[in-house]
Amino acid sequence: MAIPPILAFILVLTTLPAVMCQLADRAFRDLYCQQCQSLCPMQQSTGQTELTRVGKAGPPGPPGPPGAAGKVNLSNVERIVDRRLNEKIGFLFAPRNCDHLSEDTAKSLNVTGGLIDIFIPSYFDTKEVYCDVTTDGGNWIVFQRRMNGEVDFYRDWIDYVTGFGTPSREFWLGLETIHQLTTTSNTELRIEMINRNGEKYYAKYSSFYVGPESDDYRLHVSGYSGNASDSFGHPSDSNARLDNQRFSTRDADHDRSAGRNCAEIVKGGWWYNDCQWSNLNGKYDIVNDWRGISWYHEPTSRRLYMKYTEMKLRRKL
Repeated sequence: MAIPPILAFILVLTTLPAVMCQLADRAFRDLYCQQCQSLCPMQQSTGQTELTRVGKAGPPGPPGPPGAAGKVNLSNVERIVDRRLNEKIGFLFAPRNCDHLSEDTAKSLNVTGGLIDIFIPSYFDTKEVYCDVTTDGGNWIVFQRRMNGEVDFYRDWIDYVTGFGTPSREFWLGLETIHQLTTTSNTELRIEMINRNGEKYYAKYSSFYVGPESDDYRLHVSGYSGNASDSFGHPSDSNARLDNQRFSTRDADHDRSAGRNCAEIVKGGWWYNDCQWSNLNGKYDIVNDWRGISWYHEPTSRRLYMKYTEMKLRRKL
């Protein structure tokens, strides 16, 4: 026998809340679905209050004696909810840069900075980075470091896109992340280097931008200052200029050198031209060979071979 439409409608109205509560997450139901107490009886095995079916309320009784003062205490369910909310939306409140870190804290620990998670809008997620809060006013996000050769930088395209290594030691942050960090605001670049004789150099660029993957993460850099020479711009040799060059790896040849893959020849991943005068992602222990970690020093007309490098970017105010 067919159910009359009006009866079917009433049946849906009376059963829908119970079905919805049964589908709801148990932790959220305990806290926020008060009506479920009369619709969704549930036996807990974790020491929480048992929910039972409640009938129609009777007449109010006489007032009882004053109770003892209570204390605030998170239940197991509330802790579960807090953890799940943090997992689901906590990243939305993560910082976008290194601006909030304390320089005093870093100096007290005798370090330049520390690790934090920053929010990358295009990823809709966070990424762990190392913040330098002491050098040249601080607020730098470090995206490359070479210090002892413990990480092999002769890698494929996908590794350079996604990143590798450990941000507190030797690492490459990842081309896609670098691109995202340089598209949301005007950024500048600073490169710190120490050569094999212990001499310190730096190169700073007032404008720094890495293009998208569709353009092979093309480098855009200008406004040099420092004591290391402009090895990216290289004003005296257009074939050595790395500004406006696409990134290349051993399995992705995007350089301007005809008939050869510079990344394969010099054993690194870089914005090679024909092929390069700087190669900060080269082989660590090679000296006096263009496969090594090198930076062209124009005053001496030679490459400097480095034992330590650190590349970092910062949002300009």
